Amino acid sequence: MAINRLLLVLCAVLLWLQVSAFEVGGVAYEVTSGTNVDVVERWPIYEGDVVVPASVRYNGQVYAVTGIARGAFADAEGLTSIRLSEGLKSIGIEAFKGCMQLQEVVVPNSVTEIGLRAFYNCGWLQRITLGTGVTMIPYAMCMDCYSLRTVSIPDQVTTVGSYAFANTPIVELSIGRGVVTIESNAFSGCKQVRQLNIGDMAHWCGFDFYSPDQNPLYYARTFTLNGEAVTSIVVPEGVEELKPYAFAYTSITSITLPQTLKTFHVLSCYRAAFASLDLPNSVTTIVPPGITVPYITSLRSLTIGSGVKVLEAGTFKSATNLAEIHLSEGLEAIYDYVFGETPITEIVIPNSVTTVSSAFVGCTKLQKVTFGTGLEHLDHFSFRGCPSISEIHIPIRYPEQIMNDGIGQFGSMNSEATDSVDRATCVLYVPLGSAEYYRNHPLWGQFVNISEEGASMPGDVDGNGVVDIDDVNQVINCMIHKPVCEGFIFENADYNGDGVVDIDDLNLVINKMVHKG
Repeated sequence: MAINRLLLVLCAVLLWLQVSAFEVGGVAYEVTSGTNVDVVERWPIYEGDVVVPASVRYNGQVYAVTGIARGAFADAEGLTSIRLSEGLKSIGIEAFKGCMQLQEVVVPNSVTEIGLRAFYNCGWLQRITLGTGVTMIPYAMCMDCYSLRTVSIPDQVTTVGSYAFANTPIVELSIGRGVVTIESNAFSGCKQVRQLNIGDMAHWCGFDFYSPDQNPLYYARTFTLNGEAVTSIVVPEGVEELKPYAFAYTSITSITLPQTLKTFHVLSCYRAAFASLDLPNSVTTIVPPGITVPYITSLRSLTIGSGVKVLEAGTFKSATNLAEIHLSEGLEAIYDYVFGETPITEIVIPNSVTTVSSAFVGCTKLQKVTFGTGLEHLDHFSFRGCPSISEIHIPIRYPEQIMNDGIGQFGSMNSEATDSVDRATCVLYVPLGSAEYYRNHPLWGQFVNISEEGASMPGDVDGNGVVDIDDVNQVINCMIHKPVCEGFIFENADYNGDGVVDIDDLNLVINKMVHKG
């Protein structure tokens, strides 16, 4: 009885195999569910011209061909052409891998899924046309297809997977307007790209290319936007972040950034040909490059808007042609090597800046430095390697207001060192009435030539360069005959110049403070 049951089971299995796997017209099929079948591998391996029909009849039953199974045509080096019919829904992993003689593939609109490495190493493949159902180009789909010279990614595709077209000799590449993600190395090694067309500039700015040579612009140098040649890059409003390497190596010389931009990666302009860069007030974060090689070689002029509070270490270091820098009020700190080794000749530091720390090391052509009124910390070696500085302007009345880390802010502690500011010839300009304070200071007293400058400012009673609540209090003290601060400037307290300090002067000073006078 047990033997009979075993024989019945074996017969059932053989019958199932006969029905579930079959061959018609030289193509092998396997039932996947109901009356749906996938094309599967066979022996001998496929060769010549193969047609995959929309349906097939076997033993009186019609089956819908809905898929190409994993590896179905893999390594079929004799396969010269494949025609896929509408109705097909999926192409499996490595389905056509290594089909060396396959020259063209048209993916039907009905296909919604393509597996990993589906056309990997198809050496003679020259053209692949994706249908409207494909929204994801998978990992290494056409990697190492050494004859693929034209690629057009349709608008409905949203993601291009890692290594999708790596090491292919693409000459003409079009990226549809629906693509929002390009994964790592999707186009690495595509060294022949000469025509690059993108469908959406906003999406392009958000792609993570990870390294410059993963961006096809690295090879093309220029591109078209929806078929029109781009001569000046205009990043559209709405873009909030400019990602690294977005415009690496572009030969386009002009870029305009939107008022919506919040985060700017310096590496977005890696080796780009931009002559000037104007960061709008909306930018709050500038991400340093994190590398030491020169990365911005064409930039000559830089403007940083008021939204940036801190310039982190090394942000624009070694910008080899950067000669003109404009900083805005709102900036608070400039850290190590931010502008190190740049050829700037003059720098004006905004009043809002409280901290300068080794920011200008190696600026050998820097001649003039103007500090703002808010300076509180001038850290060690801030201007080391700046021997050309011939004048320094500092509008702060009392040098004790500025904290100094040691005495090497202007080079070596030895004032005669060749990498230092020459404190015997450089002129230090300070506010009226404050030269003596600077001469008696251990750092500032190293300067032989200390000169007072600036017209006396009505209302600036303590002489610190601004009219504020401290000045109002000093006017009040003077009016009621209480002690006033050291350095009290009577002429500035007597705002109307009538020889007395009274309520009229107080009102004028208050108006000056709130910008009404």
